[in-house]
Amino acid sequence: MPLLKGDEIVSDRWRRIGDDEPIPAMGAILLGRSRLAAEAEHLWHRPGGLGLELLPGEPLDLIDEWLPRLDLVALSFPSFTDGRAFSTARILREQRGFHGELRATGRPIPDQAQFLLQCGFDTIEVAESDLPRWRKADVWMPLTYQVGYTEGRGRTALNVFRARHSRPEALAAE
Repeated sequence: MPLLKGDEIVSDRWRRIGDDEPIPAMGAILLGRSRLAAEAEHLWHRPGGLGLELLPGEPLDLIDEWLPRLDLVALSFPSFTDGRAFSTARILREQRGFHGELRATGRPIPDQAQFLLQCGFDTIEVAESDLPRWRKADVWMPLTYQVGYTEGRGRTALNVFRARHSRPEALAAE
């Protein structure tokens, strides 16, 4: 499955490891929460990178101790109507201080591209057949309603409310 970073396809160095698969000695691996919990002590110092795949609704408080050691957190969008991963991404970035790669997996749709970036996602897994639509979706919207979505993410957007209230005539009208 292609991996988008901005408007470029990038290679995916991560290998998903199922609960029953052996863990390779080297290389970047992506594990589910239960597998990481069961084998965390043996995995912290292995070379190559360690990632966690979270499903919607899995509690974040159980992974706080792992976050400083993780290079990747992949958040699943099981359907385009399930937006819990947006909130989880913001919590990971803003409240939990996660600085590693955030990846959107599952079924995000191109219409959500801007919101994924604004919430802090770095990469997006997309179906090969959807790649042309995703490339068209990478159009930067210079305005946002949410404060702080794009700060520190490489692009800046003007907050609609701040813009409106920064104009003298808007202040006089209120």
